[in-house]
Amino acid sequence: MSPYPPNLPGLLDTLKAPVTNQTVHSTLTTETSVVYLLQASGSGKCGGNNLGLGDADWMDWDVNGGGKEDTGDNNVDYGLGVDEANTAVSPRLRWWGPWRKDHTYYMLFAGTGNTIAFYYYDSGYGDNSTTDKLTVEIFPVP
Repeated sequence: MSPYPPNLPGLLDTLKAPVTNQTVHSTLTTETSVVYLLQASGSGKCGGNNLGLGDADWMDWDVNGGGKEDTGDNNVDYGLGVDEANTAVSPRLRWWGPWRKDHTYYMLFAGTGNTIAFYYYDSGYGDNSTTDKLTVEIFPVP
């Protein structure tokens, strides 16, 4: 179960982060040192000849949840990077958490005075869907 209730109040921003090698930014400019709650949900095709799936922190599971990986080829820490976009730096600085069958993850994030950048970490993007995206929502900390 999620440590937070569904339908969190005070939604500040929503964005769609692709599972390709493209960085997207929030429209929200964060306040320095203010803590925000990030929620990432969904999955996309991003491996195994476009058959494997990936979410905010895991990749390459099959439809039954088998075969999931956190770190894979070239020691890349699969998943959605938050304010980092260098697959050569692994593991990622920020982790969304243990495997969840509902593919909904949460993270606390301290504002930097800038927008928040999101970038999907993968060892190769040639078999990733160009249309599948993860949903990221940003909330004030309750």
